[in-house]
Amino acid sequence: MSLRLIGRAAVTASLLLSASPAFALEGKALLDRLVEERSRNDSKVTWKSVVEDSSDSFTVMGLEITSKSNETVRIEAIKVGGLRETSDGLITLDSLTISEMGGDTRKKGTFRVEEIAASEASFPEGLFDKNLSDATRKQRVTFGNFTINGLDVRDSDAAMSLEALAMVDADIPLDFKYDKGIDAGETVPAPLTLATFALTKVAFTQDQVTSRLEGFNLQNLKVPTSIAVPVSDWMSLYSLINISKVDVAMGDTTLFSMADLNATLSPPDASGTYRGTSRMDGIRINLKAIPDPNAQQVIDQLGYAELDGSINADTRYNPGTGRVDLADFSMDFKEAFKLAMSYALTGYTEKVAQQLNALQMEMANSKDQSAALGSMMNVLGGVKLEDFSVSLTDRSLTGRLLDFQAKQMGTTGDQLAASAPLFIGLGLGQLQMPELSEMITKAATTFLKERGTITARVAPKEPVSISQIFAASQSDPKQLPALLNLQVSAQ
Repeated sequence: MSLRLIGRAAVTASLLLSASPAFALEGKALLDRLVEERSRNDSKVTWKSVVEDSSDSFTVMGLEITSKSNETVRIEAIKVGGLRETSDGLITLDSLTISEMGGDTRKKGTFRVEEIAASEASFPEGLFDKNLSDATRKQRVTFGNFTINGLDVRDSDAAMSLEALAMVDADIPLDFKYDKGIDAGETVPAPLTLATFALTKVAFTQDQVTSRLEGFNLQNLKVPTSIAVPVSDWMSLYSLINISKVDVAMGDTTLFSMADLNATLSPPDASGTYRGTSRMDGIRINLKAIPDPNAQQVIDQLGYAELDGSINADTRYNPGTGRVDLADFSMDFKEAFKLAMSYALTGYTEKVAQQLNALQMEMANSKDQSAALGSMMNVLGGVKLEDFSVSLTDRSLTGRLLDFQAKQMGTTGDQLAASAPLFIGLGLGQLQMPELSEMITKAATTFLKERGTITARVAPKEPVSISQIFAASQSDPKQLPALLNLQVSAQ
């Protein structure tokens, strides 16, 4: 709903800005053009007055547009400054301000916008045509600033409010090629760039559930226009994302909340390695809000009212060498558990990434998935696993689970922990891999006794290709522990 409303505001403004060159120099003539354009859709356009400040600047007061379905948009004032046409077919303007815009929504509700403003903008004349021409697609939309302030929408089944939206220094292509590759000799359009995109105090309500966002800040967005570009281009997607104070509530009951999220993508260092980090803090999940009574019974016996924790990630990638390091990925929830994972791959070069992208497109359009999978395994032959580990640290969840299960069995948690190795050993015995069964049973026994950390790690003596791992898993899975040098331990 919000995007449709913003689109309506943009179209209303654009109708004033997309006049042909013959009408772009006079306010009154521009309004005549507006009436002509809207009349084609059986819309009625009226206004109270027009004040022309100069040949390319004017103000329209009391504008009203009524559609054929009797939806009305009312605008107190539209002020346009420096509206011109360039020699290469672009429309430019120094400034645009739409004040007090409001009216009807398609669902018989209402909307209101205090102000929409733009500055230093340019766009092709045919931007708002139903079907963009090839010539128009080769052009771009740019603006220095674009803001929306005080947006409020009220429909019969939903409501939305936005205190402010701001975009700074945008350069937007009109020809994206995500659905196909780039033909020989074809030039990839330059990426979409946006210095800043920010939202302040957003709220959306539907079906009695309200989602709120205190703030969103995105810096230095750079979106490639094709999947055929080098993977390193995607490593410059943004420099910073910050999200603050998110919560989802049903009535007065908060279901989920997050204090903040911070994510960064750093430029390559001297070795050509990019680094990406992200951290979510103050995550709270209200377990009491789960409607299933059976689930509530289990939650009550485990003694949890909510989960409170954080998620952290730190990744490095060198497109030249193809080395990928997930230095850390962890989920840490107080009085429950910490789950941590890391891995290292080599050989995931830009060439491999592009080959995989091409194969994924083929698989999406091919009925012979087995042939495409075989091709993918060939490509992954050069991608090797160097190290992988996953660990679980107890924060009291293990004891709670043991006590819960023991109660169902008429015993105690300690007694169940003491007998668990026997059941684990019996279960693993079906694998007919005695060394692996003994190692896992020993680690599980220590973990259940000490309530510390259990870790599974893969550390082959030499890096092993992904295709080799896949082949072994299909032909003889018993080879995998030795091939990968799998180690399971606890402390």
